[in-house]
Amino acid sequence: MSGGSPGSLDPEALEVALRELDEGFASLDRDLRFRWVNDLAARLLRRPADVLVGRLLFELFPEGRETVAWSALHEALATGQVRAFQLWYGPLEGWFRVRAVPVPGGLALWLRNVDDEQAAAAAHEQLVERQERADERADRLLQVTAALSSAHTLPAVIDVVIDKGFSLLGGYGGGVGLVREARGELEIVDLRHLGGDIRERWVGVFPLDTDLPMMISAREGEPLFYETIQAVRDRHPDHTRDFGARTQAFVSLPLWLAQRTIGALVVMFDEAREFSEDDRNFMMTLAGLCAQALERARLNAREGEIARTLQRSLLPVLDVPPQVEVAVRYLPGGAGSEVGGDWYDVLGLGAGRVAVAVGDVMGRGVAAAALMGQVRAAMRAYALLDLAPSLLLDRLDLVVRDVAEGAFVTCIYALYDPADRTLTFSSAGHPPPLVGSAAGASAVQLEPGPPLGLGLGGRNEQVVVVEPTDVVALYTDGLVETRERDVDEGVRVLADVLARPPADLESLGTRAVAALVAPEHDDDVALLLLRPLGDAIGVAAPWVTLPRDPAAVADARALTWRTLAARGAAPRLGEAVTLVVSELVTNAIRHGRGDPRLRVRVASPHVVIEVEDEGGHLPQRRFATADDEGGRGLELVALVAGRWGWRPTASGKVVWAELPTR
Repeated sequence: MSGGSPGSLDPEALEVALRELDEGFASLDRDLRFRWVNDLAARLLRRPADVLVGRLLFELFPEGRETVAWSALHEALATGQVRAFQLWYGPLEGWFRVRAVPVPGGLALWLRNVDDEQAAAAAHEQLVERQERADERADRLLQVTAALSSAHTLPAVIDVVIDKGFSLLGGYGGGVGLVREARGELEIVDLRHLGGDIRERWVGVFPLDTDLPMMISAREGEPLFYETIQAVRDRHPDHTRDFGARTQAFVSLPLWLAQRTIGALVVMFDEAREFSEDDRNFMMTLAGLCAQALERARLNAREGEIARTLQRSLLPVLDVPPQVEVAVRYLPGGAGSEVGGDWYDVLGLGAGRVAVAVGDVMGRGVAAAALMGQVRAAMRAYALLDLAPSLLLDRLDLVVRDVAEGAFVTCIYALYDPADRTLTFSSAGHPPPLVGSAAGASAVQLEPGPPLGLGLGGRNEQVVVVEPTDVVALYTDGLVETRERDVDEGVRVLADVLARPPADLESLGTRAVAALVAPEHDDDVALLLLRPLGDAIGVAAPWVTLPRDPAAVADARALTWRTLAARGAAPRLGEAVTLVVSELVTNAIRHGRGDPRLRVRVASPHVVIEVEDEGGHLPQRRFATADDEGGRGLELVALVAGRWGWRPTASGKVVWAELPTR
């Protein structure tokens, strides 16, 4: 710099640099008197520079004498060591970070306002505390959930709700009421820890229009939160004595289930308290769990035969595709137990592909059986779209959440393709399938994804090649697990049975049930056995890539004739097949993308035609008028073929058609 010795600083340049700093800067003498400040420091200290310069720091800011600032600045002067600190200074209404650097004749101070950092730190701390509270509540909620799931009678459920649920909320007592819809009444089934006189007056049946919190919540579905006893008295002055002398705060929670209120919970607290949004949401979550358990218990006594009849009516009458052999077994739980939601299904998708599934709805009774029927119907609808197994389960997950919030369903879904003899599995929390072959039987190494109803993804797929002699077993946990036998042992027994399969699957199903199911079993059992049929698979046919050129249609017809001739097909069949091939290849060239691929496979009792392209345009059958010049291709395919459709692929789609061989 000009005017200085080598290595020195030009005072004027230094002053310019300090003035332009993005931090406040001040120079103090040893008496802590301001010698110079930059503009930012003056703004942070809310004093003009000419007011600051020449004045003592703690004369201008006397409140700082008893703070960390006083000790840190004097310590820096005394020791010659840099001191940094952070403090809240009330008169300036802000947080400041300060660094004091001893220099000849005094101190150099750097100041920065850190309100935003403090706010972020405080928000983070609150978030951490909130998460810790949420984690603790979640752990305790899991304990209550487990207890509710094992309580099957109304008294047992009420014991869990009051003894565990209310203590989880911090309440000292309360009660449960259930709606009698037909009569417009509320039955208060239990009150505990509120005093004998209150229990004597209020355990019983009362009109829903009574002006009490429990009736209001049950009638209108409204949660009521009274943070003080005075709030309770103000709202219900005629019922003050009905809340008990110990009560200082009070909540009434509707028991919501499937868009209706089945009753209400009331919880008393012996201290006034604020109910945060988290508190209220948590209480409503607990009330929802209690509602499910109470409803299940209330209906348990009358569900049995209704549920069994319903479930049997919902189980499919199988129309097994010719590509596979199937045997199924369904055994309801033993006498005196409620029916569950176990189910199975087999569905031909066209082009020889077959979908198979086994599932289990959590819970028992009419609700489980009804949900089973809804899930199976939705699965069939999605299966006909020929979705990948993991994607189909993700769609079913949404269905379960929509039709039965809070319910859980396990399911395994598999897609069999005879063209390459593969089974593609995906699991939603279900036991693994087993494959038995001449070399023995073993479980498919399939990572189970989350059950349906949780709204979670992450389900994987596993592809297994199966031979015509292999047997695939899908089952529910009722087959392999009992009170005396764990799942792993049951799976080993089933594997031993599959390792020695008899000639027909029906005998194998009978043997598996005999080996695993006791006469007095208490859980439902579903078992589905599948074996590919060699004649229906046909000769493996490769994909043939055709140029994206209208002239390729003639090549496709010629290839089709050669394929059919090699299998000894009748000329009349060849004419129909080549007509369909022409239309499908023409559509792929006109409306698809990339070079189309053709595969023709003769698999008794069908000829299967598949045309693949990379286009996203989905084929739609049109009903052309007499004046239309085109648009009749798919209509013609539909008339000639016994069945046709399309399925998505990773890069486009496959349009397929089936024609009977005779």
